[in-house]
Amino acid sequence: MTRAYDRLTRQLVAALESRLKCQRAAPVPEAGRLLWTAFHELSRGRSWQQLGPLPIAMVEIQAWAELARLPLQHRHVRVILALDEAFLDHAHAAAPPKGVKLAPQISRHGITAALFDLAVD
Repeated sequence: MTRAYDRLTRQLVAALESRLKCQRAAPVPEAGRLLWTAFHELSRGRSWQQLGPLPIAMVEIQAWAELARLPLQHRHVRVILALDEAFLDHAHAAAPPKGVKLAPQISRHGITAALFDLAVD
């Protein structure tokens, strides 16, 4: 990758990490706006398992690019994968340590007929 794409990748990853940590959001560089949007659209459709999110597959990136009719080059895919790696690192860091069981989340509010209707409809 060229130095410009390395710099753009670092800037996009920094913007993502600042948003994930709920800090003052680093700006998204205008040059990376399309790749930022691509990552978010791909991430929205990502698969999850019991232990957290799964990585975005290359096949999903290819399918998204074909649907969006965008000719992504290898360097573009590497930027998207770098964003995905930062997202996965954050998600796995927030997970409990291996072997530690968490109690299931239980609502403090009792269920009412209206609440049940909202959940079912």
